[in-house]
Formats: sequence, structure tokens, C-alpha cells
Amino acid sequence: MKKLILFTVFVFFVLSAIGYADDRTVNPQFKQDEKKGELKEDFETKIIEQKRMKDSEKVGSYNQPVWTTKRRFPTTRVYVLPENKVELEYWLMMEGNLEENTDPKYTGIYEIEFGLGHRLQSDFYLKTIQNGSNAPIEILSQSIELRYAFFDWGKVFGNPTVYLEWIRQSAKPQKGELKLLLGDEISERLFWGLNLVFEREFGGRTINEYAISGGLAYSLVDGYLSVGLETKITGEDEQSKRFDFSEKKLLFGPSVLYKPVPPVNLILTPLFGYKVEEKEEGEEGKDIYAIYFILGVDL
Repeated sequence: MKKLILFTVFVFFVLSAIGYADDRTVNPQFKQDEKKGELKEDFETKIIEQKRMKDSEKVGSYNQPVWTTKRRFPTTRVYVLPENKVELEYWLMMEGNLEENTDPKYTGIYEIEFGLGHRLQSDFYLKTIQNGSNAPIEILSQSIELRYAFFDWGKVFGNPTVYLEWIRQSAKPQKGELKLLLGDEISERLFWGLNLVFEREFGGRTINEYAISGGLAYSLVDGYLSVGLETKITGEDEQSKRFDFSEKKLLFGPSVLYKPVPPVNLILTPLFGYKVEEKEEGEEGKDIYAIYFILGVDL
């Protein structure tokens, strides 16, 4: 937990320094007095032109609300990016058992997202894992994702979108994932998302994972800050015991999104819940947590 807090403070420090660093690198002749005024004026103009918009304001060729143009829920995807939009994301996830005095597992995700047009989106991921504070950081997997929205926003309830992902794991068999993404607005400031998920491992024990995730969010300070709740339910089985779930998990908790400047969004989502695993001596239950921190930047 201490590492997560320190990392959050570090991110805010970096963001506050972006403007200063940008002015120092825009022009190698920055030190020339006659250029200072011009560079400063250009920089301020660019910031002003990046208008801060309300979350419900419609943008893009699909006429979608602003809140759908950035990730809002770590556990739940909604719709697609507008065409020609590119976004970078960094994730830090910390998972562990509440009752055990052991180091948590840290997962990092480096992601780039492309709005391709024609209601298509493609994402590329690199995922790392660290099993404890003193363990080495290892590459867990590489992924490619494609999603397609069937209709322009608001034409059909839930704005159904199909999501396909291919996952190449470093130490385990490859996996495929299929999702149905749903999401919509209840009011100008209240919106929701829901995902139905199926994931299959190709090889080994041929593990299947089934999941339902959902999120509800409210724009507390429109365009700046939204708060909400998220939940995720998962179950796993294997080839020899289909639908006899060897692991079941429920997570639930609050979610906060903050936009310090229009191109940047920060998400913090601490989830808590319960996991049941099947052991030789019977089922074993544990209190668990999963804390998500996400930094997203528009390019």
C-alpha cells in the first residue's frame, strides 16, 4: 500500500512538471531572450485550445459522449474510441489476501489504443508481473485487441460492442478472450457499463474463465471529477471439470476518476471481496483485495 501511495504522489509531481519540461525542450534556442515571449504565447494558446468538456457532451463521428472517449472503469470497457484518437495508458495493479501477512502481487500494463474509424478500435498491451516486493519484474504476456461497435452511439440501448483479444503468455499457453460490452447514460451525469466475458486457454488444462463486470459512475464535478462503484464476478473451470468451478471470486468497491488537465485522466479503484478455491481437503475461502491505478494520456 505504501508503494502505491508513493507512486501516486510521484505521478502528480510528474504531471505538474510537464509544462516546465515542455518549454525547455520545444526549441533548442530557448535561452535566446527574443524567443521567450513567442514560445510562451504558443504554449499558452495550445493549453487554452484544449477545451475542457462536460462528460455528456457529444463528440466525434459516432456522436458519442465525452466520458466514453477515455477509460472510466478498470474492470469494464464501454464502446470504442472516436476515429483518429490515440491514447497511452499505464496500469499498476496490486493484488493480495487481506488475512495473510505476505507481499502482494504487482501487475503492470503498458497499453496503446487506436480509434480506427468505422466504429473499430485496436489496442496493444504489454503486461508485467512481480510476485512480491523483492521479486524480479517479469514479462507476463503480450496482447492485441480489436473491438467493433455495431451502431453509432444512442441508436440502440446499451450500445453493444464486441471485443476480441489474443493473449500470448510467456510461461503458459496462449489465450483468447471474447467480451460483449454494454454501456449507456441514465442522465447527463450518471452512466453505467456492463461486460459479459469468456476467456479460454489453448493448451495445458484448457482453463475457461467466465466473468461479469459492471460499473456505475456519477460526474461529481463535470469534466473534472467523477465517482462511482464497480464490481466483478469470475469463475474458472478446466477441461476435466466443466462448470465445476475450481475458483470463484467476487470483488466490489469505489472508483474515482480525476482529470487534472483535459488530455490526462487518473483512475484509482480499490476493490475488496472474497475468493473460494477448491483444494484436496475441500473448499478454502479468503478475503482478497485488488487495487487499480491507471494513468491515461491522449496523444
